[in-house]
Amino acid sequence: MEKLRTELHNTSQGKLLTDPEVIRVSHALDILLVKYQKMSRDKGSK
Repeated sequence: MEKLRTELHNTSQGKLLTDPEVIRVSHALDILLVKYQKMSRDKGSK
């Protein structure tokens, strides 16, 4: 997650938030965060 967060920060420097590369990295980070939240929720219910 930290790697993608850093990549998003670096990629977005000087670009619009609608830039395709910024959107790609943001989407990848979103997917990872959702997976992490699901794992955390499932682990907490056991």
